Amino acid sequence: MEVGKEGLVLGREPGCDVVIDHPEVAARHLVLLFRDGVLFAQGLGAANSVLVNGWVLAGLCPLRCGDIVEVRGAGVTIRPWPAWGGRGEAA
Repeated sequence: MEVGKEGLVLGREPGCDVVIDHPEVAARHLVLLFRDGVLFAQGLGAANSVLVNGWVLAGLCPLRCGDIVEVRGAGVTIRPWPAWGGRGEAA
C-alpha cells in the first residue's frame, strides 16, 4: 500500500483508507503520513493504543524500515518497507 499526500488512515469507519473490522479498533485509529522523505505514524486518540516496536505511540513518530506498528487489540501489524530502501529518508 502506498501512503499518499493526505496520509493513510486506518480504522473501523468505512471511509478509512484501510478498514479494520474489529470491535476494539476505533472509527479512526491511526494515520500514516509521509513528510519530507520520512514515514510517520500518529495515533488518532483511540482508547486502545498503537505500539511502535513495543512502545506506546505518543504523538508523531518517525518510522524506519523494519519497525513494527501494532494496532492493539486487533492483531494488526504494519511493517513499513519504503520504496527508497528503508533508510528513513528519500534517496
